[in-house]
Amino acid sequence: MRKLIIVAGLLAALARGGMAGAAIPQSGSNGASLNASSNSTAQRALTIASTWALPNNVKVMTVADPPMGQEYSGLGAIVVPAGVTWRLVGFTYNITFDVTKPGTGNVSLIIRDPDGNSHLRVPLANGLDRASRYVDFSGWVGAPQGPTQSIDSECIVASIPDLVLPSGWQYTTLTSNRKTTDRIKEMQLWVEEMPA
Repeated sequence: MRKLIIVAGLLAALARGGMAGAAIPQSGSNGASLNASSNSTAQRALTIASTWALPNNVKVMTVADPPMGQEYSGLGAIVVPAGVTWRLVGFTYNITFDVTKPGTGNVSLIIRDPDGNSHLRVPLANGLDRASRYVDFSGWVGAPQGPTQSIDSECIVASIPDLVLPSGWQYTTLTSNRKTTDRIKEMQLWVEEMPA
């Protein structure tokens, strides 16, 4: 049922029209290409488990899960491919916490440049109790913000900024107090993909 609500929200965002978002600059503050750095992450491969197309150049992509205890960051960052721009329409993923290791933590979606520098943090949950065990995170442009509860899990909904990212830019997750036995998985992205 949670996934149905999330999909309905994403489709509502698409139906509102206005697919254009704010563009992220193609170059750094000194005018140099953001892809020029020798440690650029633009070469990192985005592992897509499956993809399908919707109207208005929207792609729905299921991203391969990172290993247990890791998340979508570093070598597992979700990188905009060469030759295209992405406007993130929405996303969903979940975390299964190891409840034998108590504590709380914050969960965010981070937008990074090709060098891995953080430019925007979208908070998804602050002080999240690990006792929740299984938590779905979802966001889309114009979404209502806040948590919803179900019998065995929680669903956190976030509104995301309307941005267009050039190739090489990254979407990453950040989970504070993450344990090596936590499982971050099932990332699905809804992006409007256009030629650069």
